[in-house]
Amino acid sequence: MYATTYTVLSHLQHDGQAYFEGDKLDLSDSDAGMLLAIGVIRKATDAEAATAIDDENKNDSGKPGKAADKAKAETDPAKEDPAKVGA
Repeated sequence: MYATTYTVLSHLQHDGQAYFEGDKLDLSDSDAGMLLAIGVIRKATDAEAATAIDDENKNDSGKPGKAADKAKAETDPAKEDPAKVGA
């Protein structure tokens, strides 16, 4: 199946995976259609697509991807503002 690389413009849950603004994902034209129409994704530039391939190769080495890092940062109590903890 032919896939095109897209850039995520706002939070997206797709096929059980969370994507955040700036993340890249590969989708078929049929999968991308509605997401493009509602403005959740846009077609990645050639440079962005090349970066996505580099990131994917890093993930193959066992390092977590950007989405995992963002999700951890959003749920990690150590990253919270001390003034807001317990408020």
